[in-house]
Amino acid sequence: MGKIKVGMKKRGYEIGIKDGHKYTLVICPKCGKERWIQERLLSRLTRLCRKCSNVTSGLERRGHIIGAKHSSWKGGRKISYGYVLIWLDPSDFFYPMTHSPTSTNGGGAYVGEHRLVMAKHLKRCLLPWEVVHHKNGIKDDNRIENLELLPAPYKHTAVTLLVNYIHKLEKENQELKTELRKFRDV
Repeated sequence: MGKIKVGMKKRGYEIGIKDGHKYTLVICPKCGKERWIQERLLSRLTRLCRKCSNVTSGLERRGHIIGAKHSSWKGGRKISYGYVLIWLDPSDFFYPMTHSPTSTNGGGAYVGEHRLVMAKHLKRCLLPWEVVHHKNGIKDDNRIENLELLPAPYKHTAVTLLVNYIHKLEKENQELKTELRKFRDV
């Protein structure tokens, strides 16, 4: 048996595969790993190995343009339910914060700007259960002095309920003061 070279063609049974299909030896352009691909699938499959293919986003493998290179790019900022979202490229250090464990999106993804500001301040990615609370209740005010990191969602719920209750009491207090002034004027 001669020396095996990239591009060489063999039958399955010649390389230890239990079929007679024709296979071609290809090399992964990223890591240099060699692997056999069935010839009839060669045009449809990526030449990347499985490991490199999983790292590269699905959209990029299929030739889609994503991010700033796309013709519809609007700067990577959008508003959703009052929160500012920032688009992150897969090469960004904070990119893991864009994914939930069930996420299957291909290219870059969005993360809340308030979470990104807090993560940059702490110099680490936030854990999925950590909650960033806006102290003044304004969802697009993402100054670090307005943000507070809470260790769990139930803490955020408690803080939010307390703050809403305080606002309600302050409003009732103002209404009572206004009524009291009316009685004093009479």
